[in-house]
Amino acid sequence: MDPQELNNLTTKAIKMAISQKWQEAEEINKKILQHNPHDIDTLNRQGTVFINLAEYKKAKAVFEKALALDSLNSIALKNLKLLKAKRAVHQVVVPGKYNLKGALKAPDKHTRQKTKPYIKHAGLEEEDSENPPFDEDPSLQDLDE
Repeated sequence: MDPQELNNLTTKAIKMAISQKWQEAEEINKKILQHNPHDIDTLNRQGTVFINLAEYKKAKAVFEKALALDSLNSIALKNLKLLKAKRAVHQVVVPGKYNLKGALKAPDKHTRQKTKPYIKHAGLEEEDSENPPFDEDPSLQDLDE
């Protein structure tokens, strides 16, 4: 696959994630990873997709793979910390080149905050998207295994 095609797939995966079309984003990221399994940005995006699909074990495995390739990867470290703390927030940290503002806000017991990411990537802008307040998910309980 040529670099331009990979770039197009990356842009499409980001658009799908912005539109919260998680299944489509997962499939596109999977294609990218078939051609470049060491693409840390794609691994981080795929982990974020898995969190949004409530596939927490898969998210953990993907972030751990990213850390195996780059042990100082702050995105994977922060997302694993959130998963291990059983507080996976629906909008998590994604690679800094997407210029995310306020994407990681853990809701407080008394004041539930909604996250509003503002994403710009290669001239791509998307409207504000609001997510419902987060409550701890019982399916996160088996992440410590």
